[in-house]
Amino acid sequence: MNIDELKQTLTNMADEVEHTRAQARLDGIDSKAAAERRNKLLSGGAVVSVAAVALSMVGPQLVNDANNSPAGPVSNTTNSDTDKRADGKRDEDIVQTDEDVLQTDLPTVTDNGISFYTEPAGDGLLVEAVGRPGQRSVSFTATPSTTDLSWVNICSASLPERVNRIWTSVSVNGNTLGSSGCQESTGGPFQAEGSFGSSPTANQRAWEELGVVAGEPSVFSLRLKPAAEKIEELRDAQIGLAVYENTGARFEDHGLWYKRERVVDGHTYRLAGNSFSEFKGGRGEMRVPLPPAEHPLFLAFGVAKVAGPYRTFQNAEGANVSSVGGWSEGGTFARPDQDSAEMSIRTKRDDGSGLIYILAYERID
Repeated sequence: MNIDELKQTLTNMADEVEHTRAQARLDGIDSKAAAERRNKLLSGGAVVSVAAVALSMVGPQLVNDANNSPAGPVSNTTNSDTDKRADGKRDEDIVQTDEDVLQTDLPTVTDNGISFYTEPAGDGLLVEAVGRPGQRSVSFTATPSTTDLSWVNICSASLPERVNRIWTSVSVNGNTLGSSGCQESTGGPFQAEGSFGSSPTANQRAWEELGVVAGEPSVFSLRLKPAAEKIEELRDAQIGLAVYENTGARFEDHGLWYKRERVVDGHTYRLAGNSFSEFKGGRGEMRVPLPPAEHPLFLAFGVAKVAGPYRTFQNAEGANVSSVGGWSEGGTFARPDQDSAEMSIRTKRDDGSGLIYILAYERID
């Protein structure tokens, strides 16, 4: 199992049920693989016949509302980590260079060679901290104005394929927030990927159970686990953590919350259309027409309200597998000549039911 598969499996454990105790789903839950990152589909997808479904176009009033999305505040922060490198190397000898960072016109901040978007799609960067390569932990204190938060944690290292264990741990106020593995990555820019589902209410409740209170300081920490010292490739691993306030526009449809805008590959994309399809009997299929666009559309494929394992196919090109069920979402760009998008699902149980959806985003900058 590679890191993307591990992250997908752990993500699906964080369901949308608001009455579920947050602490029970914290241990081992990794950051949500958001649709901003192109989903790497597994090979072996089969072509399927699908029924046509109308694509709901977003009305002008939604466009006007999205234009007024507030930018999130950035709190005063304190980086309390004081870990030192043992090899005596200077920072300028070891941090990543500008060539490692994706070029974008969107606002960003760079810390030790790692960049973060400061207000992606209206969300606000609350605080971030990045260690020097070889530094084992970073931590900071921040005062959020809301408990509707999200986060991204980074562990950049060139890891041999045989290593697929979890190596980092994230905590807030001494409570486990999540964990993830190290992987080879660029210098960003990065944005939030982790949250407790898409529902603002459920997400806020989970953070509050972790001791986060709006208007009061909380301590966030990321630590590379001690066992990493045994692996040569992890000795110079670089770790970082950023927390965002979810102030960008979000809307609800069919009981699901989704973003009005997304940032993908350095550009902002706005919702151009959406379609939802309920299914039962263990399988569901949908095809939606795509609106014309100057640039390739970004397509988000999602699943919700499924009680057990399932497999999905997108654009008849590949498959995603969930071994535990629950909500998941992945994304990819439409082909230049693509005029429709397809999605199908097969559940392990013959009586499986749930919801599948497709969101189409067009580039606006």
